Amino acid sequence: MRRIEEELTTQAQLSVLDYLAANGSEIRGDTLVMRDHYYQLLVRLDEPGRTLRIDIIALDRTPHHATSHRSHIGFGVVRRIEITGPTEFRGQFDDMLERVAGLYSAAYTGLENAYLSSYAKWISDLFADVYMAINTQLQILGRDDVRNRFWISVTAMKSESFRYHFSAENLRHAVAWLKQSPTIALSPASAATMLLTQEMPDGVIGAPKPQSVVAYDERTRIIEFSSLPTLGEHTAFWISERSLFGSNTLTALHIVTINNQAFELNFPIENLDAMRTALTTLEADLPILIRNRYRGFRKDQRTLRTAILHTKDVTGVIQEIGVDITAKVIAEILKPS
Repeated sequence: MRRIEEELTTQAQLSVLDYLAANGSEIRGDTLVMRDHYYQLLVRLDEPGRTLRIDIIALDRTPHHATSHRSHIGFGVVRRIEITGPTEFRGQFDDMLERVAGLYSAAYTGLENAYLSSYAKWISDLFADVYMAINTQLQILGRDDVRNRFWISVTAMKSESFRYHFSAENLRHAVAWLKQSPTIALSPASAATMLLTQEMPDGVIGAPKPQSVVAYDERTRIIEFSSLPTLGEHTAFWISERSLFGSNTLTALHIVTINNQAFELNFPIENLDAMRTALTTLEADLPILIRNRYRGFRKDQRTLRTAILHTKDVTGVIQEIGVDITAKVIAEILKPS
């Protein structure tokens, strides 16, 4: 992702320069000249703030300045584009923002589609029928708002660690949610990749703070995100998970255990009643569906583990699952229509 964002920052600077050159500014090397005054254009990515900052800097005087911005919701890092410059450029801010926002929208849409398409090919139809059965039951109950707002996790009981397993359609909904989340500190691409690939200590099975887990019944456990025992050790993952849930409380409902692998459904506590009603109806069917998928699950789990062992960061994992967007592909995405 870093290489993609660096390329986009460069393309954004070129796009703004082209616009200024076509609208009264003369480019001399790395300097802009307009009405006998000299300026410099600085475009930089504030990654922690998820903001692309475009500054037009006066080199020969101290003028009054204006600022304008535009929110941008997409799959990558940038969710805000901000322009600051002398007031004589203020009338051009909206056009520059529109050009740069269009650039990022095209690139992030291409990246997201490639990511989801590659994941769909990689994961095949693992657990697709489990997700479909639950979604269908929720639709029958008139709870479309809860469809795809739950996620299958598999916990290795011996190591007490878990990993999420999404269907292709469920991941598409998860990405859409992460893109809208106001609390997400990471890009949706990085957050989704963490949730897909990281194996984490199971905060419900482990040793949480006293009184932090509520056993609703023998199958349902509830824990506040703030009470997760490893919160300080895996902060980026838990922030991503908290953003996915959009809730302060995690609910885990056990379905079946096969060969020391515990299969659970996870969802926000706000949806507990709807999920319990749907799962009660499917109580006999879901363990059968999961048992039928278990061989495929084991194969895909080994494939994913091999991929992780050969990579050391989020970018590497993205590349491993087939979303290595090369400079050539980026150029195609950014090519003007």
